[in-house]
Amino acid sequence: MPSGINSLDIYPSSDARCAMLVNASWSTTRGDESTNSASFDSVAATGAIGPSHTTGRGGGYANSRLVLPFVLSGVPIGATVTSVKLFLKATLTSTNKMVPLKSTSTGSLGNADYGSAFSVLNTETGDYEMEEYKEATAISTSGTTMTLNSTAISDVQSNIAQSDNFKIIIVGERDFTNTQPASNTNYAVSLYRVAQSGTSSDPKLTVEYTTDDNALFFGANF
Repeated sequence: MPSGINSLDIYPSSDARCAMLVNASWSTTRGDESTNSASFDSVAATGAIGPSHTTGRGGGYANSRLVLPFVLSGVPIGATVTSVKLFLKATLTSTNKMVPLKSTSTGSLGNADYGSAFSVLNTETGDYEMEEYKEATAISTSGTTMTLNSTAISDVQSNIAQSDNFKIIIVGERDFTNTQPASNTNYAVSLYRVAQSGTSSDPKLTVEYTTDDNALFFGANF
């Protein structure tokens, strides 16, 4: 019989990095293919995530995405995942919103993770699309916990007890909706993204799950 709800807090398995593309064309900057690639920046405690436009910039448009890698090996084999929550914290107040996305990429962080935001192939159009784990959400300076949807629960369930990275990609709402930034306007949000003192500002994945006591007892005494 189920043993009750267990809860596990999981922090990014390595320094969460931001990947950015800059170009004079919004469509090129955003990209619409899973193969779209962008180099990660250097390790930093915070980073601005989302799109912007600056007339004087060498490309005009800029768009940043945050890749959060989590190792789910702490969730035991045979567990049933019942809830997945993601905590993010902004460094500055902003009305712009963030969208947590599914990624089909695993393994170490790489340039191709920028394009892995487009994780779902639309068989009707032949284009890759983004799939959200939750609708666009404003991130507060005191921290915001997002309860992720059933797709996220299913994806976490499929990756429990694995030593490889399970990745969530954070993008700006306008990136998700493919809404071109207005001239000289910044829609990015500054987020904490790597280890902070006391971890109170860290990105965090909270996985709730149940285990079957009878199955565990049988397995240990067979």
